[in-house]
Amino acid sequence: MSTGTEKIQRQLEQEMLRRGQERYNKRNTSIQGSQQEVAHRSITDVLPSVAKCLTTYIDQEDKRIKSTGGRIAGWHEIISKLDADILAYLGLNAMYDGVVRHETLTQTLLKIGSKINQEIWALGLKEYDKDLYKRVVKQVLKTTRVNAIV
Repeated sequence: MSTGTEKIQRQLEQEMLRRGQERYNKRNTSIQGSQQEVAHRSITDVLPSVAKCLTTYIDQEDKRIKSTGGRIAGWHEIISKLDADILAYLGLNAMYDGVVRHETLTQTLLKIGSKINQEIWALGLKEYDKDLYKRVVKQVLKTTRVNAIV
C-alpha cells in the first residue's frame, strides 16, 4: 500500500514531468525552422546550385549593361558586391523559415531583404572597424549555433 507521502511524491514527479515536456515543446517551437538539423542539411545540399544561379543572373546583367547600356537594375549595385554563396544561404534560410511558419510571399521577401541589409551592414562595419567586427563575430559564434554553419 502506498502511504500519503508516496502518493504526493508520485504526483510531484508527474507534475515535474509535465512541466519538463512543456518547456521542451516551447523551446522546440521557438527554434527557427532553418536552425534545425534537417533544414540545415537541406539548405547546404542545394546551396551550390542556388549560388551558381545567382552568379549567372548577375553575370547576365553585367553583360547586358556592357553590351546594350540602358538603365542598370536597382538590385545590381547591391547584390553584385556580395558573395553569391552568402546570398544563396540567406535566401534559402529565409525561404525555409517562411514555409515552416506559413508566412506570405511578401513577408518572406521582406525577411530576405532584411537579411541582405544586415549582411551589407556587417561588411560596412568590417571596412570601418576591423577590430570591432572581429569582436562581434567572435561573440556571435560563441553564443549561437552559427559556428556549425561557418
